[in-house]
Amino acid sequence: MPENKKKGIGALLAKLALFLLPVLVYFAVFIIFEPYNYFGVQNNATESDQVIYRVRQFVNDPQDAIILGDSRMAHMDMAQVEALTGRKFSNLAFGGAAENEMIDLCEFALERNPDIDTVYLEVSFYSLNARYDKNRVSNIETIVTNPLAYLFNFDYNIEMLNRIRLHLQGAYLGVENETAVDPVTGELKYTEADYHDENGDPLPYRRQLLDYNEVIRPICTNYTLNEAALQRLVDLAALCEERGVQLHFVLPPVADSVYNEIILGMDIEPHLAEIVETLKATGADVIDLEYSARPALEEYMFFDGFHVDTTLALPLVAEMIFGQ
Repeated sequence: MPENKKKGIGALLAKLALFLLPVLVYFAVFIIFEPYNYFGVQNNATESDQVIYRVRQFVNDPQDAIILGDSRMAHMDMAQVEALTGRKFSNLAFGGAAENEMIDLCEFALERNPDIDTVYLEVSFYSLNARYDKNRVSNIETIVTNPLAYLFNFDYNIEMLNRIRLHLQGAYLGVENETAVDPVTGELKYTEADYHDENGDPLPYRRQLLDYNEVIRPICTNYTLNEAALQRLVDLAALCEERGVQLHFVLPPVADSVYNEIILGMDIEPHLAEIVETLKATGADVIDLEYSARPALEEYMFFDGFHVDTTLALPLVAEMIFGQ
């Protein structure tokens, strides 16, 4: 090759390297600060209850026992779960999950790891509401199995930049604790104002619980049971039985405010009864803390209508579910 041509190619490569350098630096920064420790290089990575983090952790280190659900199962203390069961779990639960999404993730996990032998899958009147049907798992599967799709995703790049900002500000980046217990005094933060209206008259339930009812009430209006999702649960139970997988359907507890004003008050109880009856007919284990075996939890033990206080009640609920 002529000398001048070699020099031309060398100069072109040098310019190309110079052009790509900022891009490579940016991607290096992305890998160091990306929000879900996708590449497993962050030695000081904090736990996250975000779905990308959890499913990617499963892909990297799949356990033979899995948990699926929404935020109520996502908040479980996995160290306690391991102590109660004597084994490690992959927790694939994430906030806001619809029942179809839980089932989709379960099928993904069973396909990804044929050695799975134990599944705890959340079921609820709320997640089986036909108006709450969602379908995000196919995109999640693409992201967690395709690093380039993750690298070039605009939203995750924005999250990475925001994470850098929070890191520089010294903000806490871990999972938020849903508890009303003061970390210093150990006392409840609730005051008289939480139990009375603007006129000073007593409220039927704590204000935070009543506010939560108003958040979920529009979704529960004219409630329709997602029969297709319920049938998918029946089919999943048959699949697990065929494969020798222990399947546990878990119906988490709800506060009296939700049970009385939403489930009973909006005539959802017949649907909930059908759900429980259908699940029990599959032969799978049904841990029903939402309807037929509601635990005696005091009002102060609920952070809101769906979520128990992570300090006061979550360990008790975890023992009810995993301590069998």
